[in-house]
Amino acid sequence: VGWKPGRGAIRCGALSGRRPTQLFVRGERQNRARYPNRAHGDAHGGAWAHVAAVDSPDEYLGFHHGRAERHHWEHPEDGSVAVFSGFDWAFRILPLAGYDAQTHRIALGAKTWCALRAGDRYLVEGLLEDLDAEGEWCVDPRADALYWWPPVGVDPESAVMSGAGPVVTMTGVSDVVLSDVTLGGCDGDGVRIQDSRSCAVERCLVRCCAKTGIVIAGGSDDAVRACEVSVCGEGGISAQGGDRKVVTGGGAGFTSPGRHRIADNDVHDCAQVWRTYRPGIATTGVGNTIAHNRVHHLPHAGITFAGNEHVIELNEVDHVNRESADTGGLYFCSRDWTQRGTIIRWNSFHHCGGYGKADRWKPVTAGAVEYRYPEFTWGVYLDDPSSGTRVLGNVFDRVPMCAMHNHGGSDNLWANNLIIDCPAISIGALAHDWDQWPSVIEAFRSMTSGSPDLLEFYPELSRIDRARPERVSGVRFERNIIIVTAAGSAWLRAQHPEWGSGVPIYQLRLDAQDIAANRWDSNCISYDAGISPLIQSTLLVDGKPQPTVFLSWSQWRALGQDAHSALADPGFADRAHGDWSLRPDSAAVALGFEPIPLDQIGPRAHPGWRSGESEDQAIVERFALDPP
Repeated sequence: VGWKPGRGAIRCGALSGRRPTQLFVRGERQNRARYPNRAHGDAHGGAWAHVAAVDSPDEYLGFHHGRAERHHWEHPEDGSVAVFSGFDWAFRILPLAGYDAQTHRIALGAKTWCALRAGDRYLVEGLLEDLDAEGEWCVDPRADALYWWPPVGVDPESAVMSGAGPVVTMTGVSDVVLSDVTLGGCDGDGVRIQDSRSCAVERCLVRCCAKTGIVIAGGSDDAVRACEVSVCGEGGISAQGGDRKVVTGGGAGFTSPGRHRIADNDVHDCAQVWRTYRPGIATTGVGNTIAHNRVHHLPHAGITFAGNEHVIELNEVDHVNRESADTGGLYFCSRDWTQRGTIIRWNSFHHCGGYGKADRWKPVTAGAVEYRYPEFTWGVYLDDPSSGTRVLGNVFDRVPMCAMHNHGGSDNLWANNLIIDCPAISIGALAHDWDQWPSVIEAFRSMTSGSPDLLEFYPELSRIDRARPERVSGVRFERNIIIVTAAGSAWLRAQHPEWGSGVPIYQLRLDAQDIAANRWDSNCISYDAGISPLIQSTLLVDGKPQPTVFLSWSQWRALGQDAHSALADPGFADRAHGDWSLRPDSAAVALGFEPIPLDQIGPRAHPGWRSGESEDQAIVERFALDPP
């Protein structure tokens, strides 16, 4: 761009009509000029400003900042606002439509996802007046120029502006392999395979893409193998394939699966621009496989899926959900009872903490809002009301909130999992008056009407009670190992004084009559001396939560659950030195527990499951809200 000296350390380059969305130096994304400046080294997104007040009825289109802030934006319409509205998953980037310096109101050019509330996080990007820190850059469209403050010691000529994307596109082809190349630095996806068959991307380094690193859209039998995907603005790898509406009779199931395979990849540091619902790896459709990947260091979920009959196995998911809450290491939100049949097995989850408001419903107390890590996040999260999924043989190592969450779904099997130093499973009902039930029921009708073959393949669909859709039934939690040690759980117990000397095994939020409609049994539970196993129970009466109580193990068994389970040492060969194999005399084996192939988890070219890493430090951050 022909850099020239600008104000102070800032450099100026001519754009000649180009409008880059990204700037990189040595593979590291430079920050668009922003307020507030990024706090480097902060694992939870750096510094944010906080909404001070919101006007009714404009809760979706603007907000006020605090009176202590001072902004002198000549052209605010050049900027954008990144904001979590209402909840710590509801992230959007919206145009900055205008700014009133007298009332301190920032007007948005499009609606936020949810209604804004005082205490919500936001930042403003792309305005020249905010270019005041190393690594920041900004486009001035009137001068047709790019301004950048290079980091100390960096040659300005080494900067790379993003170009058009995708870099590679395959459309309607077959048997094409892209291998052993490095690509990226584009304003779109890195590689896009569209409606193709038996194509592959393998042993490639894909990075610095504005959108998703590698996308498979349609077609069948495509693959992404042994690639590293990182530093993308949106997701890492996405694969869509398979037709959910083509079902054969006789119980044969779906006849047009995608059979795409995402295997042996290292996906990390993605979703750097669009921070939620842009996972490391995603699949939709029917019959795709995600296997032997490591997915890590992401602001939101590691893996997501939608559809039917996928296999997600032997992946390591860690250091995810670092900037958001109400999510999971692996997240599935179907809002469709007919999306079922997926197997989630032999994966490992650790450092899946979540970050967000300490109180989601009343976030502001005494003029301040509190954010914390860990917060409201699980290892595997089946949400709203995802059903008919099997979660088998996974390892959950100190997943802070709880290892697994069954939110409103039925017919889910949670079996043969190893849970270490955290609550094992949360099972909660959705509200009877939840506003999404009509669309859930309509999706059910659409898929099953005139399709006896689908009902034959999934006979449990015929048992769904649409008169009482919130009913949770047919959930089974069986043959799992739960270990709680004094040392490993100390940090978690310190955050929950209400637990007393115990740690919950289960966290329940159900109608009393629904407890008997589900089954807990044949589990092996080991607690260190001085720590008691608890069942945390919040019963619902007419949909309203009653006071939470903690049941003892004997009180829980008196309800007819865990009749064949044992409080016993599982019998690992040498847990202290990382040997998690089970001895022949293991109490867990006697209950039916089967070995987990720990040595096969993760990319096969790299080490697998990492045991014994220290947990991220728990934090509580309190921000005073300055009235506008």
